[in-house]
Amino acid sequence: MQSLPNLPIYDAYQTNKDSSLIALIVAAVMTPIILGISASGLGTYQTAESKWIVVLVYSIFTGFLVLLSAGLFRVYLRNKAKIQAEKQLFTSKAVFTKAKIVGRVCEDGGEYADSFYVYYQFRADFIVKAELVNKKEKSYYDLPIGSSIDIEYISDNPTQSRLYSNRSGFPRF
Repeated sequence: MQSLPNLPIYDAYQTNKDSSLIALIVAAVMTPIILGISASGLGTYQTAESKWIVVLVYSIFTGFLVLLSAGLFRVYLRNKAKIQAEKQLFTSKAVFTKAKIVGRVCEDGGEYADSFYVYYQFRADFIVKAELVNKKEKSYYDLPIGSSIDIEYISDNPTQSRLYSNRSGFPRF
């Protein structure tokens, strides 16, 4: 990577949809598992005492899984509300401008996918680091240093910005 000016570096805004979607999927998958576990094994024990112990163990385990599913669903709802609030913030207070790419880096992901970043600057007092997560965004990595790109930032807080291009599917909401 090229040498960047000695300025503060802020992360570009990115919506984190993955964690909320994963939480919802896990909660949805766990529901039939919970029902299956709670119903299984109860008819195999002949004595009342052993059946009572099995029912108690399954009830405790089922209760734990229900609480876990409810917690994951709550994470999903909380993230969904956060995404809506941030979408509203960018809708109401976004300022569109041009920025210059001042650097780029590709971090080796080892066994996982590599991570691509571009650094852009639209003010003299800081630089923004944007992670490029999809194919359209990764095209920014191929642009030469000094290229002009479209971004948007929050008027009240310029350090909160993101890549923007109405032709390529941004913003990511």
